[in-house]
Amino acid sequence: MNTLVLEHLARLLEYPDRETVPLAEALLSDLRADPARAAVADALTPFVVEARGMAPAVLEEAYSRSFDLSPVCVPYVSVHLFGEESFHRARLMTALAARWEELGLDLGAELPDHLALVLRGGARLSPDEWRELLRLGVLPALVVMQAQIARAKTPYRHVIDAALISASIDADLTLEAAQKLPLPMQRLKHPMEVAHA
Repeated sequence: MNTLVLEHLARLLEYPDRETVPLAEALLSDLRADPARAAVADALTPFVVEARGMAPAVLEEAYSRSFDLSPVCVPYVSVHLFGEESFHRARLMTALAARWEELGLDLGAELPDHLALVLRGGARLSPDEWRELLRLGVLPALVVMQAQIARAKTPYRHVIDAALISASIDADLTLEAAQKLPLPMQRLKHPMEVAHA
């Protein structure tokens, strides 16, 4: 688990500012220096190239189109796992909020399952706890997010790709194995289990 990579990816998944491109460049440099993260660097490189060529307002518009206003890809992990209106989603958000508070993570105005907060929180978890969270929910959600955003012509699709690859590494899984993890609702043996979970 590389906490610096998690923190930087989290920052790239927040609304961009004048530090976004320099931060992405610094992250790319760090990733290239780590042979274990070469695939993450390869995934992030197109984001850096595209973002460098954009005016700040254009990058802001790309972020909003990707994650904010009528988004191509909702940045909330629990939506991808359970849908927007779900008891299970509420339970997960409550648990994440409590855990992030225990770890001293400032949620600001964001929901606790925003991917940027989840990555930032992951940087504060033990490697075992992070691996479990990745396998149970974050990786399946990232796979769904990747499929949704891949269709869009947004540089942020590359950040999602990099996050998925990095999370796979942290979970000790190949990318192919991570892409086959079931969504939580698929793990249930019978529809009635939803009512009793």
